[in-house]
Amino acid sequence: MTGPLVISASDADLHRDVRLAWTLAQAAPMRQQALRDRLRQHIGALTGPAEAYADTITDEGHRSIVIAGIASARAAAVGVDPAVLPGEELMVLAEYIKTLLLYGRQATAAAP
Repeated sequence: MTGPLVISASDADLHRDVRLAWTLAQAAPMRQQALRDRLRQHIGALTGPAEAYADTITDEGHRSIVIAGIASARAAAVGVDPAVLPGEELMVLAEYIKTLLLYGRQATAAAP
């Protein structure tokens, strides 16, 4: 049983940061460390609800995909891949946030 999706940032903050990441990834990706840090914090806050969703999935194939996505998001949040350009990194982090938000909302929707 899970409770409502609770994260430290508001939905508006998350969506603002995701839009900002996409915009800045194209404009000035090298100077956006504060945004990268916030995106990583968002990912950290969203992995718990996403894991709660994974725990409710009975289809093993789908569950494996969700668990792999969560693991990839965590890896992206803690690691810096020298092969990834800074702008690409912003976009990747932003996309993981959107995915984790979706999973967390599914956990909330599945809660009785």
